[in-house]
Amino acid sequence: MNPTYLAADFGGGSGRVIAGSLRPEGKGYCLELKEIHRFANRPVQMGDYFVWDFPSLYADMLEGFAKAARQGLDVVSVGIDTWGVDFGLIDSTGQLAGMPVCYRDTHTDGMPEIFAREESPQAHYAEAGIQVLPINTLYRLMAMKRADDPRLDIARRLLFTPDLLTYFLTGHEINEYTIAS
Repeated sequence: MNPTYLAADFGGGSGRVIAGSLRPEGKGYCLELKEIHRFANRPVQMGDYFVWDFPSLYADMLEGFAKAARQGLDVVSVGIDTWGVDFGLIDSTGQLAGMPVCYRDTHTDGMPEIFAREESPQAHYAEAGIQVLPINTLYRLMAMKRADDPRLDIARRLLFTPDLLTYFLTGHEINEYTIAS
């Protein structure tokens, strides 16, 4: 059996777990992909915020991994890919401080304009290299601070969504470079 690499891919409306393996072919290899599990991703309104249903997403990812195991796949690696701007806050006990807010939530509306009055958007772009869009993490954090969101007071660690899923899977609080950058 060929080694298998699992990918948990989360999109704005659905997710899936894909198995990839390299099959020898001629003098090289052929990548074979197989969908193991597909699931809905339904952000929900909770109070004032539009949030990701993180427990369901995590459970669906685990279900995909379990299906791969039941198929007897020789899994050697797992990768997790999600939208890039959303995050969860971890408190001092290692627990999630509320559901991760979805990038579609409207609390960041107007934040880029407020930021531009206080800071140079050009200097920010030169350092961060990202477009000025209300969905960006900076503006979510600004909106939380301006609203005196209590989650900021209890937060010990910020983990972007793929890192948050990895944390609950492994127990390791790691900010992977390519998502953090």
